[in-house]
Amino acid sequence: MLGKLNSTRIKFLNMAERISITKSTFWSSADPQAVATALWPKLISKSLLTHAVVETGGVYARGAMLVEHFVKSGVSSVRNAHMIQEVNISYYQQLLLLAFKD
Repeated sequence: MLGKLNSTRIKFLNMAERISITKSTFWSSADPQAVATALWPKLISKSLLTHAVVETGGVYARGAMLVEHFVKSGVSSVRNAHMIQEVNISYYQQLLLLAFKD
C-alpha cells in the first residue's frame, strides 16, 4: 500500500529497501514503529511497565536487554521500562501516508 504511492520519498525508499527485501521473505517495520511511538505516544494501544537492564559484561549476551516479567521486591522492583505490546496500526498507516506523500 505505502510502496505504491507516487512520491519522491517512496521511490527512494523502494530503491533502498529493494536490497534488503531480496534477502528476506517479509518486511519488518520494527525500527520505524519504535521511532513513531516515541514521536506519537498515542500510537501505543497496549504496553507494560516492567523492569529491564542491559547486559554489559557478558561474553555471549553483551548488549542484550534482560526483561523481568515477574518484578520482585528489592533492586528489580524499579519499573524502568515501558514495553510496547501493541500499536494502533490504522493510525500508524495514516501517519505514514501523510509523511510520505508529496
